[in-house]
Amino acid sequence: MQEEVFISTENIAPELRGDLWREVTRPLFSVDCPNGSKDRKIEGFVRSRKLGSLLICKAGFNPQHYLRDRRIILDSDLDIYLLQVFTSGHLTGNFEGRSVTVDPGDICIIDMSKTFESCVTLGTTISIFLPRGIVDKATSHRNIHGLTLKACNPVTRLVSDFVASLMHNATNLSAAENSAMEETAGNFIGTILAYKSAEFTTATETAFPSLLRDRILEFIDMNLLRPELCPSLIIERFKLSRAHLYRTFTEDGGVAKIIREKRLDLAYRELLRQDEAPSAKAIAYKLGFTNSHQFLRGFNTRFGVKPSELRKNAINKLNRYSSPETIHEYFKNIQLRAMSKQDRIVPNSSDM
Repeated sequence: MQEEVFISTENIAPELRGDLWREVTRPLFSVDCPNGSKDRKIEGFVRSRKLGSLLICKAGFNPQHYLRDRRIILDSDLDIYLLQVFTSGHLTGNFEGRSVTVDPGDICIIDMSKTFESCVTLGTTISIFLPRGIVDKATSHRNIHGLTLKACNPVTRLVSDFVASLMHNATNLSAAENSAMEETAGNFIGTILAYKSAEFTTATETAFPSLLRDRILEFIDMNLLRPELCPSLIIERFKLSRAHLYRTFTEDGGVAKIIREKRLDLAYRELLRQDEAPSAKAIAYKLGFTNSHQFLRGFNTRFGVKPSELRKNAINKLNRYSSPETIHEYFKNIQLRAMSKQDRIVPNSSDM
């Protein structure tokens, strides 16, 4: 029998409920009241159940505003997709330029390596956290951030019923059954997303060879500290034409943008180090930024904070919630702390 974690703001004093819910959702997004809302309360519950390397959660919430920006992405390091079945309530949001509307019965796919901003009404969801490898392989790395499966489609109802059944039965499965259902869930959902992602991508979103893209991204990650890393070096290394390289990364805004953003992300992590980390200027130079003003401007644009301010307010360590299993452990830790205090929750910075 698999363990379950349950956290609810109803179990603590009303004046502390907002703090608890912000703590629960912190690896996923920041939470606030919607603009113009007269009700300033933030409340919710989450019931979390493991299914092998997958995680299934049922959640409920009052009207809320969500934001996942680059800082939260780097702090949490969540390398997963989130499939959300809206059993009640509505969502409207912007998913990196895509306007998304989700109604009761719809399913929304969220790539947690990307940013989004959304508002939800009073509602409930059943979500399944999927490892990136399962989804990227099924969709050939297409950009499905914000993909919405509408409730009127029979396939959507099949997926919704399947996810709801997993949620209902996950705690009653034996270890062998749990492993079998993990594989079944991954294959079933992967097959559906493969089919739907092809519909979702438009004619202007070029389907690119995933193997080549993976090799180029791996090359970039391994060579971020090389000053000469640029599109020309990649063209030479992989024997590509400039047009071929451009088509491969059209959806990302070009490979030069990827290199710049990956370097800024690495600078962010370097600045959070608590040992004798180099100065921001030294980090910029090491990462190939020859102009310190350009680096500072790019850093502030990407993260909304200056390097000096980030270092001043740096937390004790970087967070690592890269898999569904670690999110479950995070929820368990909050549950234990909430239960031990019963009437209060004290945010623990070491968890993030």
